[in-house]
Amino acid sequence: MIIMLVVENAFLTLGQKQVLRGLNLKLKEGRSYGMLGHNGAGKSSIAYLLQGLENYHLSQGRIIFNNEDITELSLSERAKRGITLAWQEPARYEGLTVKDFLTLGGRYDKVKAGKFLEFVGLEAGRYLDREIDQSLSGGERKRIEMASVMMIEPRVVILDEPDSGIDFQSYQKVLDVITYLKSEGAIVVIITHNVEITDRLDYAYLICNGLAYREGDPEEVREFYLERCNNCPYDEEGSVELEYRAQSGI
Repeated sequence: MIIMLVVENAFLTLGQKQVLRGLNLKLKEGRSYGMLGHNGAGKSSIAYLLQGLENYHLSQGRIIFNNEDITELSLSERAKRGITLAWQEPARYEGLTVKDFLTLGGRYDKVKAGKFLEFVGLEAGRYLDREIDQSLSGGERKRIEMASVMMIEPRVVILDEPDSGIDFQSYQKVLDVITYLKSEGAIVVIITHNVEITDRLDYAYLICNGLAYREGDPEEVREFYLERCNNCPYDEEGSVELEYRAQSGI
């Protein structure tokens, strides 16, 4: 498989806090990657950095996508190259119909819209003309967002806590979408602290204090996370001890 997305020695500062401290990632097409770690470790910052959100600019390092340096490209420019982010809070555009939401990524295709809604377990005839409002459950919103992701045929998909606030059946549909996107050659990056999802990953990174502290086989990374991280003295403000351990590879 071809390495399509590379993050090299990335340093990122937000306000007075350094949230990434020399991060390195190598992501191959058609594979799923998990970014595991506690809140405040830097996981979501990685998601926003890859997508190109405003203020998420590297002070050092670079991002290479498909042999192109995209470090300075905007969110819209990265979206044109096929990089998309599904937010933790799904289908945020209240007042739009589902049909309109599925059209945000480009021209509306009724056949594709129906196909992908059915794929995530929503009957097209019942949902296409429904408004995205409080009558939809969190699971329905998440499924609609997953259908919208498939509609745009992305090359890189970043899922920020995709299991947050949804029912078991919707979670299973999210897993089906991940499998589908991989089959289409997309890179799927999953930001999570839910170790159960590692069963569906090809590779995992343990993010801690702005570094990829461990990486490799998802099961091994998960076991390290469960055994060591839950008892780690690290807090969100940083830890000299942890930084020393990370640099030393302990």
